[in-house]
Amino acid sequence: MSVHPPQGAPVIQVRRRLAAIAACITVTPRACRTSLALPLTLMCAWLLSGCEAPLVLAGVEEQKQATTLRYDQFQAAATLGQHIVVVGGRGAIVMSDDGGTSWERETLPGEPALIDVTTCGESGFAALDINRSVWMMDAAGGGWTKSVIETPETPLTLDCTDDGTLWVAGSFSTLWTSTDRGQRWRETSLNDDLMFTAIQFLDANNGYALGEFGTVARTQDGGDTWDMLEPLPNEFYPLAAKFASLERGWVTGLNGAVLYTHDAGASWTRATTPVTAPLYGLVVAGSQVYATGDHGSLIVSQDGGPWQRLAVDAKTLSYLRGIAATDDGRLVVAGGGGVVMRVDPGAKAVVRVSQAGGVQ
Repeated sequence: MSVHPPQGAPVIQVRRRLAAIAACITVTPRACRTSLALPLTLMCAWLLSGCEAPLVLAGVEEQKQATTLRYDQFQAAATLGQHIVVVGGRGAIVMSDDGGTSWERETLPGEPALIDVTTCGESGFAALDINRSVWMMDAAGGGWTKSVIETPETPLTLDCTDDGTLWVAGSFSTLWTSTDRGQRWRETSLNDDLMFTAIQFLDANNGYALGEFGTVARTQDGGDTWDMLEPLPNEFYPLAAKFASLERGWVTGLNGAVLYTHDAGASWTRATTPVTAPLYGLVVAGSQVYATGDHGSLIVSQDGGPWQRLAVDAKTLSYLRGIAATDDGRLVVAGGGGVVMRVDPGAKAVVRVSQAGGVQ
């Protein structure tokens, strides 16, 4: 009959032996300590050798040259013809000049937190830095230039009209505008303690600003005056808003919520969607409306019909936020974990842009 020691006995024995060795070194004569020195040294070397893994540098240089990185948190995207710009945290910008087939990466000085980007007429792009700055770039190239907005408030969203007038909206119902590419800014406020989360100008005169507590404000005179419209139902918090015309628009929010209007904001109707995740982004591409959201959510409505979910790579578990459409109907979608994806017209699934800059 075999006898099994109680669980934990080997550990207790090892501890007792180590204690005995320590006691021997401490209190015994030099001969004992000398006789133990070599075995102890060898044992320590053996233990340490098991703690150090081999240093593998393969792929490090390739990762440095990657277009997107695992820690990239992309927030917004914009297109101008075949030019695409995607922006995110730590000053990360990825750009394509061929509709999303190939990409290049740039990091802005100081690694600013970029939270929004828009086209600015035919002249180029404007990106919003949450630290009260707007970065401008011409479509022809030449790099990004920084414009600082002197304000204690926090900017949260921006747009630009076809004639190049910049609009920024943010905390305390504040609006900033510039007609000279950010050299000078004019600030106005509706004097209400709310945050604007979306702003869009449909032309030089007509625009909408939406925000907390279901706020919907509209201007018809180029931003000189703003009228408060009927609020969104139940103080709906709009995470994104997009208008296809003065009459037709959509807003998204928590729990997969989508509201739409066909009468310039006089009334809003809630649509049924196949997701329950927050929806962060919206874009109108021809007769289709797309929305992006948490947990890799990407949904579409065709001609005002029911919303359907597009198949996304199973590896995409992070949020999707930035979304924009090229002139030929191709989409670019971006989000957390360095995700940048391309959706071709009529596609039922997406193509993920690889970290090496090509397409998988």
